[in-house]
Amino acid sequence: MRGYLSREFINYLKNVRKIDVYIPLKKNMTAYEEAVKIAKKKKDIEWEKHPNEERKEQLITLVTDLGDFWESNNKEDDGDFNACVVWHTDKEDEYSVFISTDTSKNVKQIVSTYEIRAEIEEDFRQIKDIWKLEDFKSTKENFIVFHVVCTLLGYLFYQLYCLITDEGRKYFGKELPVLMKKYKPKHDGYYIIFYEDKFGIFTLSEIMPG
Repeated sequence: MRGYLSREFINYLKNVRKIDVYIPLKKNMTAYEEAVKIAKKKKDIEWEKHPNEERKEQLITLVTDLGDFWESNNKEDDGDFNACVVWHTDKEDEYSVFISTDTSKNVKQIVSTYEIRAEIEEDFRQIKDIWKLEDFKSTKENFIVFHVVCTLLGYLFYQLYCLITDEGRKYFGKELPVLMKKYKPKHDGYYIIFYEDKFGIFTLSEIMPG
């Protein structure tokens, strides 16, 4: 997370890699202070309920055009960003600020996207530790790309299996080792995978890593 508090790194992701970021701001940052100051001046009707029903004591509002309040060493590279300011109404003068470099997103989209960070982090952990994404057998670029693509496809198909099949739903939310211990190979039909004019027909055992 510390890397994403570098304005230069955020500029690189946005300007060069064309990747938007969603991050929280620290309370000692000028952009945080400015966002909260603007939010406090808003009328009651400009505050909305937090989209997460478990956060009933929190209200949110959008603050735009904050890019000038967080400068890098190369100001000409600094893009704009908007903020979702969260008001913790059950605490005295307590606010959180989450920003997005995608200025087309509304306030609910900003905070909802940030809230799925834990799921994203867990996906990465499983892909690296369980699906062996980093277990490369060659240093050649084409082999590495093939390994990464196949690993991600396998992980995707496993998620689909758990979501859309009757057999797989009982493993929803479970890691692959749990399924592999309990899964008994049987002929449960085939899965057709296609892309453009190409397709393949597989059983679940063929999709899962050995």
